[in-house]
Amino acid sequence: MLDSWMGRGQKGSDGHDKVGLGSIRRPVIGLALGGGWLQLDSHWAEWFDSDLAWGPMAAVVVTLAATVVLAPVFEEIIFRGLLYGSLRARFGVAPSIIVSALIFAVAHGYGAAGFASVFFSGALWAWSYERTRSVLPAIAAHMANNASVGITLLWLLR
Repeated sequence: MLDSWMGRGQKGSDGHDKVGLGSIRRPVIGLALGGGWLQLDSHWAEWFDSDLAWGPMAAVVVTLAATVVLAPVFEEIIFRGLLYGSLRARFGVAPSIIVSALIFAVAHGYGAAGFASVFFSGALWAWSYERTRSVLPAIAAHMANNASVGITLLWLLR
């Protein structure tokens, strides 16, 4: 049973061996332990955007538009639609969710706390894509997440 869940010894519909969770366990553990080398250490202001907090109103509007609308649309199309979809066709659901979320988190370049948050968001949004076969729920959730962070920052600092 465990071997089946881990993806060992299974063939995909294309006849290739599936890569299961066991195959990616070492790289994930390596990332976790090697966080200092990869500069995944946390800093309270790793996400901070000074234009959003103290910039002129035009900069605030542009920053919010970019982070609340543009980034979620493009990131979900790329990370869920293209990356997860491609991985899923070759390796199955669970490994593809983990690998695509891992790449999504690394691409954001945050420290450990931000990395964990982005990783779990990426995994959840990949799961929603798997369940619905649409990037729209992931885009909506991503927009809501980014909007809540931006609005909270405006509320606290402006």
